[in-house]
Amino acid sequence: MIDRHAKRNAEIRLRHRQHGNSERMLARFYDLPVDEIRSILHVPLINMVKQGSDDQPREAFSDSVLESPDWQAALDQSINELIEWVLRLHKIERTQLGKPFDGNALEARRTLTFNLRRRWGLHIKDVASLIGVTPVTARRFDGECRNRQKPPIEPPEPILPEVYRVELRNVAKALDVTPLAVFHGQADLLQRARRVFLQRMFWQHKIDICDIAKATGFFRSRIHKQVHHRRAG
Repeated sequence: MIDRHAKRNAEIRLRHRQHGNSERMLARFYDLPVDEIRSILHVPLINMVKQGSDDQPREAFSDSVLESPDWQAALDQSINELIEWVLRLHKIERTQLGKPFDGNALEARRTLTFNLRRRWGLHIKDVASLIGVTPVTARRFDGECRNRQKPPIEPPEPILPEVYRVELRNVAKALDVTPLAVFHGQADLLQRARRVFLQRMFWQHKIDICDIAKATGFFRSRIHKQVHHRRAG
């Protein structure tokens, strides 16, 4: 029997990962406690990473609820491919990834954290859940990564109108990051990059803030603050 909240939970995760909605924002929108939103957001892939299993059950997606039922699947697949690349790079098995006193596993977790944070643009709490550590440790791993070799895998682009995607690619290419990382804007550099992206949509393309909000899923107040920030490009 499918959980009656499965569709809602899948939508919450999509809004968080694709549109960058925060836990508090989602809690207000769905009228749920922040702790419940947090538990919904940090379920995907954690068992897969910690237990080394690829056959964990997935929640069903519905076209009537989600903008694109394939987007979450594409994101999960790209993360799995990244994990496999990191395992090969550091010559360890998937079951070794969570071992606390294994030097190669430690370097693998650092490399994984750096890429999930800087190229996938995931929130530090999502990264922490994926590798099975606390957010504080994940943040430390992000700064300690020694192997910053660019992975051959890229995350899916956000679902946006073409004019937005083109500008997002331009900003991402200038910084040698991914469009999804710029869109999520988690690390400091990426926050500035997202601001540049929003400013270009508003000032250069003359797109109204309400239309930008509708296309991106960002709050109008956030967009207004970003586009009227000191002009950065």
